[in-house]
Amino acid sequence: MQIISRVAALGAGQLEPAAGRSPSDHRVAPGPDSSPAAPIQLSSVPRARRGRPPKMSSHEVLERIRRLADSREGLFRVHRRNSGLYARARRSFGSWSAAVEAAGLDYIQALNGARQRSLRTRRRRTRLPDPSHISQ
Repeated sequence: MQIISRVAALGAGQLEPAAGRSPSDHRVAPGPDSSPAAPIQLSSVPRARRGRPPKMSSHEVLERIRRLADSREGLFRVHRRNSGLYARARRSFGSWSAAVEAAGLDYIQALNGARQRSLRTRRRRTRLPDPSHISQ
């Protein structure tokens, strides 16, 4: 408790420097009023964002989603084909569906289109061969 009161007094400029030391040895940075003993106001110091800066802005993510939606493959299996875009969209918008909707696209319609293409592909792959081509 005694340490806390001494630190508070030091911040308020109420402590005298120790013998042989100058007031600047307390290492209290000057505040906005330019007095040497005024403490720094933490709310006035701009804070840097934590972590690595994003490689893509939110605007760029939305543009890439729009371009993908117009492409032949569409938005089907984006998490496998464009995992970086998928991850960035989820970080920026909370979910992939929210990112697609923020891009101005109808997520339900995109999902249904992807399902239809998937079913067509699955049907093509599982068709039985024509019996006339089988040699007996």
